Amino acid sequence: LSYANLDKVELNLLMSKYLEDEVARYDLIKYAESCIEMEDKKLAKKISHTAVIELFTDTTCFFCNGTGQLVFQDSVDKCLHCHNGIFVWSDFSRSAIMGLKKGVYMKIKKDYKELIKHLIEVEQSALEKLGDS
Repeated sequence: LSYANLDKVELNLLMSKYLEDEVARYDLIKYAESCIEMEDKKLAKKISHTAVIELFTDTTCFFCNGTGQLVFQDSVDKCLHCHNGIFVWSDFSRSAIMGLKKGVYMKIKKDYKELIKHLIEVEQSALEKLGDS
């Protein structure tokens, strides 16, 4: 990694995603927050954290642990966040992860999508510098 000429953001992304470095992940989330231009810093933090989760998460649903069902005391319900245990990133799931009502999420959806796109570009740039794209 030291010979790849990665900038700090690229290094943090690779270290946190592939080596599960918590300090690098914290720095990456802080960077993502700085990319969002809004007054509500608490909301910016939710957006950034969810974007990093989306970028790093494998396909197994983390609501039902890949079972496709949610077990409650008096019922077993189909998981609304996945299809047969494979997580589906949707407006519903993103707003649920952020703890936002769908109307609030729809107002910030464009900012969220732009952040995801930017983080993917950072990852692609880092991988290209390593020769792994």
